[in-house]
Amino acid sequence: MAQDKLADFEPLNPAEAKLVDWLQDGQRGACIISGSVPPDPPPPDHILRASVVRYLALGGCDGCRLPSTGVQVQGAYILGDDTRGEETQGLDLEGATLPGDLALVACRVPDLILLRSARIKSLFLDGSVLGNGLNADRLQADGSVFLRGATIKGAVRLLGARIGGNLSCTNASLEAEGYALSCDGLQADGDVSLRGATIKGEMRLLGARIGGN
Repeated sequence: MAQDKLADFEPLNPAEAKLVDWLQDGQRGACIISGSVPPDPPPPDHILRASVVRYLALGGCDGCRLPSTGVQVQGAYILGDDTRGEETQGLDLEGATLPGDLALVACRVPDLILLRSARIKSLFLDGSVLGNGLNADRLQADGSVFLRGATIKGAVRLLGARIGGNLSCTNASLEAEGYALSCDGLQADGDVSLRGATIKGEMRLLGARIGGN
């Protein structure tokens, strides 16, 4: 059942309550759950349910409004909690329009991040560890997509994506069977940076258009 108010997610765990308090207090910048990427398995007070992150990223409710900067979290373990059949879904924002940025910095996300056909301002996954890749085919980002220093197992897909700023994979580590980075048809108005990146797998940018360097 779809949740449309914060009470639908109660009881909140400690990290979720901290994030909600952070937003309700009008704090700026990232809500710091921990100072580094959580281990796997994580301490209980590091866990954010993916469904809660999704709910807040989409704007929340009157009781917890999203600031113009969007959801910004550091050092959380993003736990997939939406089970469909036998498969646990990760952070599913397919086709969604996010009113602000999505910043998951130094977070661990064991399940797929799905941003296919989504609209967003900017995406920050700097220093995060993704266990099952990123599918952002046809993503529309008004700003930039940052994967700086991220460690990603599983394919990073940006087929047909439109990025108004930069795509930065500086110092990232990407690993997948087959294509580790698929950017066919990508349109980036800014730069595309792979400086210092380690890529185990194939990379495709067929038909990509890059406005910068």
